[in-house]
Amino acid sequence: MQEQKFKLTSAVKNNSARGTALLEKAKSLAHKDKLDSIKGLTDILKSESLSLPQVKELYAFLNKAQSKYNPNKRLQGNNLDADSAAFLAAGGSSGLAWCKLVLKEAGVLNSLTKDIQKAETEVEEDLKGLNLSIVKSKNECLMQATFVVMVPDEVDLHYDVTTEEEVRKACHNFNKYCRKANLFHLSSTDTFEFAESYIAPVDFVLDGKFVKKGTWLCTIQCLDDNLWELIKSGDICGVSIGAMAKVENIQDA
Repeated sequence: MQEQKFKLTSAVKNNSARGTALLEKAKSLAHKDKLDSIKGLTDILKSESLSLPQVKELYAFLNKAQSKYNPNKRLQGNNLDADSAAFLAAGGSSGLAWCKLVLKEAGVLNSLTKDIQKAETEVEEDLKGLNLSIVKSKNECLMQATFVVMVPDEVDLHYDVTTEEEVRKACHNFNKYCRKANLFHLSSTDTFEFAESYIAPVDFVLDGKFVKKGTWLCTIQCLDDNLWELIKSGDICGVSIGAMAKVENIQDA
């Protein structure tokens, strides 16, 4: 059986190229050592796609290295410190988000994360007598839900593809001229309203889901308890723009 491969995003490859260049440019021994230590990762990130074992290896490094990433810390010559440059050379935040997406879809993210956390816990247990503060957070129910409206350059359920530029124009047109709430494309409704409607400026992870740069997202403010229950139960799980568009046939070369 042929080994499954996972295609890298341009953001991950660009981050890797920039971070590697920073490590190569710096003259300090720390940067040279970092470059040598992650050469295996930077080499595989020059490929178009990675195998699942390679994704696991990359995730293990990024998961640990992110704590030392500080893009605001600059050295002489305006270069990043060795740890920050190494994190970037391994794909940076986009690389970590991409790894999480791949590993979650492969069904191994939770077990892999537990293994990493267990290993880190066992190392840290050697530090005796260290008092750690505990911070608790409280999240009130805002009755808000965020949905993906349109994803650029991907085939949708109607077998259509929309460019990133057209998705951006659709979002901005909606924000300027519409922002009306309709339920099931039938009529205006006062059961919810739009709190936000925006284009993702970069790749990021939202509630465990990878969101690519250029995606149109919206956050709705639910004003009706019954509608909120339908959203929480998954009976309502998305939004639709209900728009008219000019289309053209695309044929494979």
